[in-house]
Amino acid sequence: MLNIIGHKSIPTQSELITDTCAYCGTHHSVKVYVYQKYVFWFWIPFLPAGKTGISECDVCKKVLNEKEMTPNILSVYQRLKANARIPIWMFSGVFLFILILGYWKLKDREQKKNSVDLISASIIGDVLEVKNKEQQCTLTKIIDIKQDSI
Repeated sequence: MLNIIGHKSIPTQSELITDTCAYCGTHHSVKVYVYQKYVFWFWIPFLPAGKTGISECDVCKKVLNEKEMTPNILSVYQRLKANARIPIWMFSGVFLFILILGYWKLKDREQKKNSVDLISASIIGDVLEVKNKEQQCTLTKIIDIKQDSI
């Protein structure tokens, strides 16, 4: 199935700690990882969605989530999590949305300005094509120009 909206996680920080693995007893083999989750839309990162983390033993490959960590590992994880910064590229969807919105506003303003310029430059005898909201066209010939109307 094609995922156009979803979430992903990327590792932002990691640290090898001097703690002992609770499962195999090996010293200096536990590594703590902090992951930044983000929401994507059409595969463009839109917004960050929180941080999570795990610890993994390099020897026995046992993985512990935040609730299973020992107090020593948990304190290292919380320190890493507090220092982990959100990558700026995770806001690229928001920046792209703002750019598109700004472009549309500028194009709309330019179109309105061109319409005003066209009307103010009209002279008697010109034929104008006028479209209404239902995209129906009407041809209008200018026969008289007054201060506020044609």
